[in-house]
Amino acid sequence: MFPSTRGAVAHASFQRGKHTRHGWSQFSVHTFNTTDDLTQLRAAGFLEGYFTAREIQTHYNNVVSTFNTSQAQRDWLLEQHAWSRSQATERGPSSPAWRAVGLTLAQLEGMVLGYAARRRTEGDALRDLGLVAFLETSSVGDLGDIRRAIAVRQSLKTATAQGDLLAPWAGMGPQEVVRELTQGGRCSALVSVTPDLSDLLLGHSAW
Repeated sequence: MFPSTRGAVAHASFQRGKHTRHGWSQFSVHTFNTTDDLTQLRAAGFLEGYFTAREIQTHYNNVVSTFNTSQAQRDWLLEQHAWSRSQATERGPSSPAWRAVGLTLAQLEGMVLGYAARRRTEGDALRDLGLVAFLETSSVGDLGDIRRAIAVRQSLKTATAQGDLLAPWAGMGPQEVVRELTQGGRCSALVSVTPDLSDLLLGHSAW
């Protein structure tokens, strides 16, 4: 916790799981409405990236060891991010939905900056993780689908060149095709509001 918040855009506190009663790490952040929402979200993300840098690195190590993302997948994530950013910039002023996307991206980009700032103080103890690494970790629930989609797209390109558009599905029966399309991944989400309506609690896990 910062000793003083005078003039600050945000302040935060962080406790690792070994120091909490429930065993879960706990990060809390508060922003001040003395500046615009975009700056507040970017500041909140910066503090999260700075304080939880070690946890981010651990999560990234787990993700890449499980999914082993390819350059094609990373390129897709960067392309998607650039498109989302451009849409949020263009449509945000008139669309609440795209404005929310822009704020979410600002928080994510702030996390990248916060992690980089922490790495400058700790050096090689932290891996050099840039935007694409954060996109990978925040897309963990979708990486399997992205990998399959890219594989199918590449197969379709090859099949089109060879005149065989059914090549990606060759050897599959109808039930196998349905299973492939509908059971690619699962996730669970929990949304709850506190009794006094002062806070909204969100939880999500991909499995």
